[in-house]
Amino acid sequence: MTTRTRIFLRRIIIIALLPVIGWAAITTLLPVYLQHSLLPSLAARAGIDSFHVQHLFINLTEAGAGFAIGQEESPDIAVSELTASYHPVALLAGKVDELTLSGVEIHCAVSDNRIIFTDPGLQKLFNSPSPAKDKGGAADTVQLPLAIKRVAIRRSALICRLADRVIRLPFAADAALAANGNASGPLQVHLQLFPAEQEIAITADLDLHQQQAHLAFSAANLRPRQFADLLNLPAGLQLDTWADFSGSADIGLSPLVFSSGKGRLTLHNSALRFQDTTLSPKQLPQQEPLPITIIFSGSQQDIAQPLLFTVNGALPDLVAALKGTVLSLPAPSFTIKGSATAEAISIDADVHLSLSAENADLSLKLPAIALQAAGRRQGKEGWQVQGDLTVNNALFDHHSSGTRAAGGSLTLPLSWPPADGNAKGKLALTKITWQKKDIGALAGTIQLQENKLNLSADFHSPLLQGVTASLSLSSDISGESGRSELALTIPPSRLTNFSPAKIFPQAKDITFSGLISGEAQMSLADGQLTGNGRLSLKKGSLELAEQKITVSGIDTTLTLPFLPQLRSAPNQQLNFSSARLGELAIDGGTLHFTVESNSSFLLEKGIFNWADGSVNTYALRFSENHLQPEMIFYCTQLKLARILEQVGIKNVEGDGTVNGRIPVSLTDGKITFAPSYLYSTPGEGGVIRIAGGDFLTQAIPLDSPQFGQLDFAQEALRNFSYNWAKVHLFSENDTLVMQLNLDGKPASPLPFAYDSATGGLQRTHVQGAQGISQPILLDVNFRFPLNTFLDYDKNLKDLLQRAR
Repeated sequence: MTTRTRIFLRRIIIIALLPVIGWAAITTLLPVYLQHSLLPSLAARAGIDSFHVQHLFINLTEAGAGFAIGQEESPDIAVSELTASYHPVALLAGKVDELTLSGVEIHCAVSDNRIIFTDPGLQKLFNSPSPAKDKGGAADTVQLPLAIKRVAIRRSALICRLADRVIRLPFAADAALAANGNASGPLQVHLQLFPAEQEIAITADLDLHQQQAHLAFSAANLRPRQFADLLNLPAGLQLDTWADFSGSADIGLSPLVFSSGKGRLTLHNSALRFQDTTLSPKQLPQQEPLPITIIFSGSQQDIAQPLLFTVNGALPDLVAALKGTVLSLPAPSFTIKGSATAEAISIDADVHLSLSAENADLSLKLPAIALQAAGRRQGKEGWQVQGDLTVNNALFDHHSSGTRAAGGSLTLPLSWPPADGNAKGKLALTKITWQKKDIGALAGTIQLQENKLNLSADFHSPLLQGVTASLSLSSDISGESGRSELALTIPPSRLTNFSPAKIFPQAKDITFSGLISGEAQMSLADGQLTGNGRLSLKKGSLELAEQKITVSGIDTTLTLPFLPQLRSAPNQQLNFSSARLGELAIDGGTLHFTVESNSSFLLEKGIFNWADGSVNTYALRFSENHLQPEMIFYCTQLKLARILEQVGIKNVEGDGTVNGRIPVSLTDGKITFAPSYLYSTPGEGGVIRIAGGDFLTQAIPLDSPQFGQLDFAQEALRNFSYNWAKVHLFSENDTLVMQLNLDGKPASPLPFAYDSATGGLQRTHVQGAQGISQPILLDVNFRFPLNTFLDYDKNLKDLLQRAR
């Protein structure tokens, strides 16, 4: 091959490789240049310094990039993928078939009716005024570097931070742009919003010459319940309905400003539920319930003028069902007019309605309710509302209790939020009866405070001359419709030998003293009267003379969460410093109990300080017709000397303790001690000393065979140290038998000797005799009549019977 041929071939190869080398340079070097130089510089020229290109690619038919504006770790705008689709030949002519944005996230905040971005450049660009208009009134046309036929936005979201929450609004959009790179109007954009996984369609006709847009909204079969989280509805509020919404609005684009708008919201098959209350339009037989229609409109001449709006609602008859209670609101109506600017909102409202509630146990009628109010909100401040609420001829009747209140009237000046010196209204119930007896009248003041409508009143009754009870009523106006709370306060009062029989004849023979206080709250909601109460007794004492029961140092608070039922909460606690039940003395203790009804009492746990130790018992139920068949007392660290003292032995002292359980049965009107044992703690002995008196031999003849043995045991117990002790308790007929077993030895030799003639021990009077000092096992029986203690069965049944 000649030299000329080789040179020619090399040139052909080089020419053939030039497009490949050029394309490689474009696809490798050009993205680097665009990503790190050209695109950031173009963003900087627009005033955006924080522009970050995350990736960029170019191939034969499409190019793409991902970028963010703002702080790199938390940008204001992030675009996962911006893709331009084109034909290479058309691209040379400056034409792009489609521009698609995917994964767009726009982060902003709303404060004082303004949209705020964290990036200063983006905020300045967003707030920039419209381009200067030419003499014909048109703004300069937005010139695009390429002619783009179609723009699409997919899988995108607006993430907006409000004062108390973050709202995420997914959206998608499609727009067909003008040719020749000139985005002139009119331009139609189809926008889809997906709040709470529902769809709202918006068609926007954009006039970029005039920087204006006309929006048309439409949505069908909306489920407002899905918006509960977005609207921050009260807990437990549910709206079961489907809604049609339509409307239109005219807005300016740069800056973004609302011009005018109107809309209609229609609710079908509506049912508003809050807890157990359901509110819905009244349905006539064989007819569909009427829809609820709310019409609103608004307009704003320019950004410097306020937005004027009106909301009207003429509702059909509404009914609410709540566990057998029917609430009726015949044709309520309202009108709200107002104005809004970036700094303030003002409204005027006029509402008229009546309300009645009926069930088998309750009647409530409020035939005339009127509300006129005017409100204003300035800047970041809360609402300032002034108005008047008037109610006349109110009637309340609670059938089961026989309570009735008539002639109710109310005048309430409204001020929101309440301020110092806020005017008080007046409330009166001219006649209150119970069981057809005139029990008094109520008169007081009423005042709006925060989210509560509070009432303070005095109750005067002819049944208790000179006594005035303090009542307070609080109605929640923050969203819990129809709920009222009534409170009764008993200030601390000193009682001395007070007999409840003055009020309840069944409580004869009972007297108590102490510092008593209490309170009760009653709630009227959903047609049901419920309540709770608290009754406290401090430094109290109780006496039931006939039952020989006295209790001192009582400190207890009884909680009654189920008023008007006489039933307490579980685990009530009563502490006392001392008690005497018949001959039995207790050095204080604690009772955990439940009042199950007016005829049943459950002792959940009892802790008694007895014999310098503790006695616990659990789950004992006492009722009028049934007493607990068996009670088990668990004894811990009971001092043996104190046990002997409690059962009648005098002058006893010592330091040993015993532990165990004592079952006690109540059958056939008798108390029976089942065989039970108390043992000393293993490894721990003790000492028992019984001074003076013949506590074992006083009724035993000297010539009795048992005298010597009992005399020996009696002498040993004067001062006896033992290694272990056992107490055996059981019943024999009407006698309590206590067997005491001690293993140990006397503190000093006992003056006794073994008598071989009798086979027993006899006291010796020989001077200098050695006596008995070796370890011995003592077995001593004590017998006590059971009627020494309480006749529990008779007394408890009698008390429960009279408490009914």
